[in-house]
Amino acid sequence: MSDGITEARRGTYFSDRNKLTGLPADGNITKDDLTLTGFRYHGKGSIEIDGKKIPNPKAHQRISFAKSSIRIIGYSFIPFNLEIACAVLIFSEIIGIIEELV
Repeated sequence: MSDGITEARRGTYFSDRNKLTGLPADGNITKDDLTLTGFRYHGKGSIEIDGKKIPNPKAHQRISFAKSSIRIIGYSFIPFNLEIACAVLIFSEIIGIIEELV
């Protein structure tokens, strides 16, 4: 019996996932493919599996990059003005919360 880590590192743990779900192995998933396999497609990259919403990876990445950029700006203000730095860093944390909701 394995702990799953070895298979994951070898790339074998998830290799048959598309065979199990019936989704195309090439990654070209259509709305019809999702409906046939029990997935629900909500448009704009939002997918629901077994009642759980799967986040949109593109939107999550964009928001993450914006949050990181704002953090860098906030940290660069620390030597000059702590009030502005604090406000910018708090704003970046608010964006981080939004990022988790996407």
